[in-house]
Amino acid sequence: MEVEKQKKLILEAYLPATMSLEQTTELVEKLIGDLGITDLAKQRGMLMKELMANYKGQVDGSLINEIINTKLAG
Repeated sequence: MEVEKQKKLILEAYLPATMSLEQTTELVEKLIGDLGITDLAKQRGMLMKELMANYKGQVDGSLINEIINTKLAG
């Protein structure tokens, strides 16, 4: 198990850093305003397209979906 943790640390050093939950949430909220999104449920695709086109490698798609789902539920 320890060997696996060491391998993971080595591999992560070569991967681009992704934004934290707080940073990603701020970015999502900013883009919602910038894009003029009024119905997140219907315009989710527009937001995802923008995020993945301009922030690929910097943001985690599953984290973005989690943030959007939280906003839709709230």
